[in-house]
Amino acid sequence: IEEAIKRGDKAIAITDTDSTQAFFKINEYLKNKDFKVMYGTEMHFKDEHNIYTIYIYVKEQRGLKNLYKLMSKAYKNTINETPIVTKKNLIEHRDGLLFAAIGWNSEVYQRLSSYMIDDVINFYDFIGIVPDIFDNSINIEINKLCKKHNKILIGN
Repeated sequence: IEEAIKRGDKAIAITDTDSTQAFFKINEYLKNKDFKVMYGTEMHFKDEHNIYTIYIYVKEQRGLKNLYKLMSKAYKNTINETPIVTKKNLIEHRDGLLFAAIGWNSEVYQRLSSYMIDDVINFYDFIGIVPDIFDNSINIEINKLCKKHNKILIGN
């Protein structure tokens, strides 16, 4: 955060993993500073088949409450000590949140060849790709899908 402030940035997104513990420290640190933070967490969810990662960001204040609800549900349902929510939980508590599929463990990458990929893409607010030095065709395909569905594409 300090580096972002030094560069003259006005905001930054912070992503914790399976937790919101960093939020409190950040909030204390930023008191009396003119700087915005978009709070987020990387979580894991289970659909009918695989476990996927999802990045969840707080868009509005009511979203923070929903994120805490999701976190609570996740810690009641762990697999190999990893907190897991269901896709149904995500849908029920989506209000005020942004959902992102980023990286190899995301539902987008894992289900790219699925006949339901259009539905998968539409579930997310934005999609993030990661470098693939061996086969860039996956990222090209994701880019095409994002254009087709008018989704924001970010690079990691």
